[in-house]
Amino acid sequence: MLDMRQTIIPKSDQLNADDLIGKELIIKIRDVKIINNPQQPVSIFYEGDNDKPYKPCKSMRRVLVHVWGADGKYYIGKSISLYRDDTVLFAGMAVGGIRISKMSHITESKELSLMMSKTKSGAVKKNVIIEPLILKNTPENILFAVEMKINNYFATLENIDDLQTPEYKEWENKVFQYSEQEKITDDVKGIFLNAIADLSNKKPLIDDEIPY
Repeated sequence: MLDMRQTIIPKSDQLNADDLIGKELIIKIRDVKIINNPQQPVSIFYEGDNDKPYKPCKSMRRVLVHVWGADGKYYIGKSISLYRDDTVLFAGMAVGGIRISKMSHITESKELSLMMSKTKSGAVKKNVIIEPLILKNTPENILFAVEMKINNYFATLENIDDLQTPEYKEWENKVFQYSEQEKITDDVKGIFLNAIADLSNKKPLIDDEIPY
């Protein structure tokens, strides 16, 4: 393949929409910095960025906060999928911009209404849907999936007595069989401890008090 995209890479100190012509980019975040710049206050550095960070616009910063929360330090290690949106306007002209389409560490689609631009007649809003970003089965991603499964199951329980039912015991055994297979049993025990503590509204239990 004679890749013509190499000849149109824009010169800049940040990731540009033109960098994404003809492709979608998945980035794994390695650092987040906030500076005193009203136009571009946030720089998201990612693996392989060549010190050209992604600087999300205000609407995409709203997406990040809505999905992952307000503390940028917890974005580190997570991933997002970026694409070029040709419809983004600047001074009334379609110049293109970078948008987020998928984000890791979520288990279902997230929808929110964003103000995309302002006109003389008022704000232009658009419903944006962020899909889960399914990554390769690394130990970290497998553990996250198990943690979400445990937390979602515990959310259906009413009190600590529910841990004594045959249905719970059977489900718990399956989780630990899988964790042994993936060699993440110690981490999974810690997740169960926290889930049980939340369910009983007490401090985390010690190991010999776990009901399995």
